[in-house]
Amino acid sequence: MRPLTITYQITANQIAKLTRTEKDGRVRQRLRAIKFISQGQTIPQVARRMNISERPLPKWLHHFNKDEPKGLCDAPGPGQPPKINTRQIEKVKRVLPIKKTLIYLQVSIAGAGFEPATSGLWARRATRLLYPAVNW
Repeated sequence: MRPLTITYQITANQIAKLTRTEKDGRVRQRLRAIKFISQGQTIPQVARRMNISERPLPKWLHHFNKDEPKGLCDAPGPGQPPKINTRQIEKVKRVLPIKKTLIYLQVSIAGAGFEPATSGLWARRATRLLYPAVNW
């Protein structure tokens, strides 16, 4: 099989740098395949070397030539887009352990004989003491 060509102007060193900095493992794999193709290897050679199927390699090369390296990223899946952005998701991840602590304290304080209405108040106060850096 004839070697495929890369029409996008990029060196093997630039591809290697992109591979090192890429966080998504699937995109890293695709970049490695593009690097091997840029070195003149054929599709079967690259597939054997990377222990993958030959089938996606021409498609990856086409996307790379058409849309540059960003063409190797997965397209968004079907369905409704998220209602919250990544910054909000990170905030939820930070606050979630705090909310678990708050619920645990509420249950513990209520179990100690306090009324349910006051157990929530005491739990919030205790949580504020435990997590002073959180903006309540």
